[in-house]
Amino acid sequence: MKKLIFLFVIIIQINCGNIKSEHIINGYYTAYYEGDSITSCMPLNYLQYNAINLAVAGSRINDVYQRVTETVFAVQPGCIIILIGINNLFSSNFSISEYKKLIGYLHLKYSKSRIICVSILPVEIKGMNEKIVQANSKIELFCKESGFVYLDVYKEMFLPAYRVDGLHLSETGYKKLTSFYNRFVREQEFISR
Repeated sequence: MKKLIFLFVIIIQINCGNIKSEHIINGYYTAYYEGDSITSCMPLNYLQYNAINLAVAGSRINDVYQRVTETVFAVQPGCIIILIGINNLFSSNFSISEYKKLIGYLHLKYSKSRIICVSILPVEIKGMNEKIVQANSKIELFCKESGFVYLDVYKEMFLPAYRVDGLHLSETGYKKLTSFYNRFVREQEFISR
C-alpha cells in the first residue's frame, strides 16, 4: 500500500509540473518559433519551410525562459525566432534584463542556431503603442550591441485589418507576418541546409 501511495504521489507531481523534465525534439527544423499567443496561433502551413512552434498563449518572457530550459533539440534548428513581450507590457513589467537572459540562454544552448528577435507588434489599445515602441527600441539596441538579428516588422503590421480584436492577428495579419518570415529565412539560406 505504501508503494502504491508513493507511486501515486510521484504521478501527481509529474502531472502538476513539480518535477522538471526535458522535452526532447527529434529531427531537423529550419525554424523554431517561441513566444506568446501571437506566435502560438500562427498557422505553420503559411511558412515555406519546416518549422516547429512551441509558443504558448499568455506567455511572458520568464515563461518562455522556463520553457526553453526544458526543451532539447536533438539537432539544432537553423534559426530560433522569438516574438515575446506584449504580455509583459500589459502588466507594466517589460524588463530588458529578462529578455537578455532569455536570448543569452538560447545563444549558449543553441550556438549553431541563428537567433532572430522580432519586434513586438502594434496593437489597437490606447497608450500601448508608445510602450511597445520603447520596448522595441531596447530590444533593437540589445541586438545591435550583442550581434543578434533584429527583425523589425512593427511599422509593417499597423493596419487594423491585421488584427481581429485589437491585439491578436487575423488571417490577413498572419499572412503578412509569415511573408516577412518566409523572405527572411529564404534570404538567410536556412532552407538550403
